[in-house]
Amino acid sequence: MKKLFCIVALLLLGAGGFSVASAVPRPEVARYIKAYSGQEGITVWTLRIGAVDKSEALVQITGIDHPWDMRIRKLKVEPSQHGNNYVATVDGKRFVVLAMEGESGQLYLPGSGEAQSKLIYSKTVSEQGNPEHLLTEYLKQDN
Repeated sequence: MKKLFCIVALLLLGAGGFSVASAVPRPEVARYIKAYSGQEGITVWTLRIGAVDKSEALVQITGIDHPWDMRIRKLKVEPSQHGNNYVATVDGKRFVVLAMEGESGQLYLPGSGEAQSKLIYSKTVSEQGNPEHLLTEYLKQDN
């Protein structure tokens, strides 16, 4: 009986029938992604993650010559005087990555010293995004 149990367990593990990762619940995400287009092909994707009151978002920036290109980061969303700031901790300090005001904003990247791009909301690009795919990619990357 003990041998049979071991054989079944090994078959399930080998076939991918069970994994520790699948036992961990996926975080809640918003139903829709918001995408913003910038100059020279820059795109910024934002997606709320967790409960609304946690004020966190996944943010992916694409089309930039920077180490953050294609990486998905979890940022804090903080209200500002005119909209929302998406804030990271860089080298132990608070760093505003996105300063959004309505449907537009500015993108800042560590090491650049100035705004990288003016951003404008794009309904067309937003509709191409899939919240569950972005979450899956975030969970798969080594953070």
